[in-house]
Amino acid sequence: MDKKEARSILGVNKDASKNDIEKKYVVLLKKYRIEINRLKEAASEAEREEAIRAEQEEAADTAEAVAEDADAGTTDVGQSAIDPEASGIADGGQSAIDPETSGTADGVVSDDAVISGDMDESVTGEVKESPESPVKLLEAEFSRITEAYNVLMGYETKENEEQPGKVSPLFKMVGVNEKKAKNFFYYYKFYILAIILLIVSIIYFVQGCMNRVTPDFNAAFIGRIGFYSATDALSDSVKASIPIIEEPGFDGAYFDDNVVGDQLYAMEMKLQVLFGAADIDVFILDRTYYERFAKQGMFQNLDEIAPRLGADVDKNKELIVAIEKVKDPDDMYGSEGMEADGGPAGGTEADTAEEPHLYGIDVSDSTVLKEAGVIADDMIAAIFLGTEQQEKAEAFLKFLLN
Repeated sequence: MDKKEARSILGVNKDASKNDIEKKYVVLLKKYRIEINRLKEAASEAEREEAIRAEQEEAADTAEAVAEDADAGTTDVGQSAIDPEASGIADGGQSAIDPETSGTADGVVSDDAVISGDMDESVTGEVKESPESPVKLLEAEFSRITEAYNVLMGYETKENEEQPGKVSPLFKMVGVNEKKAKNFFYYYKFYILAIILLIVSIIYFVQGCMNRVTPDFNAAFIGRIGFYSATDALSDSVKASIPIIEEPGFDGAYFDDNVVGDQLYAMEMKLQVLFGAADIDVFILDRTYYERFAKQGMFQNLDEIAPRLGADVDKNKELIVAIEKVKDPDDMYGSEGMEADGGPAGGTEADTAEEPHLYGIDVSDSTVLKEAGVIADDMIAAIFLGTEQQEKAEAFLKFLLN
């Protein structure tokens, strides 16, 4: 519908403002609503009257049928008393009737049937060709008025008819409706993306587990030593310099004055795991933690090994300590905390039977550690007492001394 037709339907001129159009539409709206409601009420009243009339006619028909049944019963009783011979005469007389008369009677019945059929057809035709009810006509007319109002007020936009595009061969091949498929992907695209990302993550995780190489040598950093960002470079350097180590592994527990509360407790638990698992071959510790665990007898005696590796024993004299007896064997990791001076927990006393020995080598100036990015003020390397990789452990210490 164009604007010219819309103005004609609403009965406004070309110069009419939107306010005038609004008022005109309100007037027509009230008029049509009143008329439609009146017609609906009249139709309802007519339907009620028709229903009452039908009920009355049905009651009259029922009463008439009852009366006819009563008369028929009386006639049957009278006929049963007639002489059989009279009945035979009646039958003979009836059989003597001219066949043409019978045929004529039959013809009359046939004509009645035809007329009845024609009447039925005419009545059916009237129902099919009956015009629409006044209410529907008014509603259709008001619908056009509303459409004209929307066009003039600019409330409707023309919808571009969707041109049928070329059906994708893929959708055609699998027998899927392309439009429905596009709607599905439009509304569920984020869920589909999340599922895809989850599947990819699972694939990468499984692939990583399958391709993960078990280290054949392990070292751990304990104390105030920043090593997390240096493990990859250090691993490459170890594999390039020590042929007998194919895949080194690095772990550790970081401690400083800022590690307190739950974080300190977590590091202490990790410390116990590192020593308790007995799979670490070499520990690199700061001085505080070296003295703590050396006095507990956690490291090998390096009195003979250090000179063989090229270490200067005189420069490492400060690292010579004596093993102390632990009162409580369950507190060997110092879980109750450190003393104020940084020494081992208070549950130890000197064992005069043990002589002092060298248990660690100072590698604070190690070039390979600095180049890899390990950051610390002091670092002491010690071989774990329970290592099963003695040759590799000694080769790693010699590597750190370069």
